[in-house]
Amino acid sequence: MRMLRARNVATLLLVAVGAFYLGGLAEFQWGAFAPSWVQTLLLYRPPQGHLDTNLLNEEFRAIQQHYVNPSPDALKLSQGAASGMVAALDRFSRFETSQDYAQSQSFLQGSFAGVGASVLQKDDQIQIAGVLPRTPAERAGLKAGDLILTVDGQSTKGWTEDQTVQRVRGKAGTHVVLGLERDSKPFQVNLVREVIQVPSVGTHVFANRILYVHVF
Repeated sequence: MRMLRARNVATLLLVAVGAFYLGGLAEFQWGAFAPSWVQTLLLYRPPQGHLDTNLLNEEFRAIQQHYVNPSPDALKLSQGAASGMVAALDRFSRFETSQDYAQSQSFLQGSFAGVGASVLQKDDQIQIAGVLPRTPAERAGLKAGDLILTVDGQSTKGWTEDQTVQRVRGKAGTHVVLGLERDSKPFQVNLVREVIQVPSVGTHVFANRILYVHVF
């Protein structure tokens, strides 16, 4: 038992020394050959307990000085930084631009021009998550789980949920063609966008006097 413990301790010491050596070697190599702005970003250690914008400022200066485009879009960079910060919280939090916010408000206010289907990104694919009653999507027979392969001939590969929603929505009375797949069988539907009234809740009373409440 003592021999086994001694071997374990020796192994741990070797691993620790090796990690220290490799880490020091990497830092030495970077310190010897990396430009000063790279050293600043690599050696930066954020303080604990509060947000420090020094790293963002250093990163922005590095982009301005060394990026191939000498005049990057500062607004897009700021929005990207804010989006990454919020996304780091959890998968339920997201940053919204003014355009995103306007779309969210139109949904919360109970109406928008679309087809009446919600979407979900799963396994790098866009699929229908649900279909609202009395909408073009329901009348066309769309079902939850249907994969959306194309929107007006454009592949949805790599699209986010928001990008898909933006392409499917449009002016009431206009057409949108969805290429879908169900049970490994592709098919197309041509839908006419309508002003969709989004219900907050749905109710149904069963024969045994049980009230069913469905929150959308």
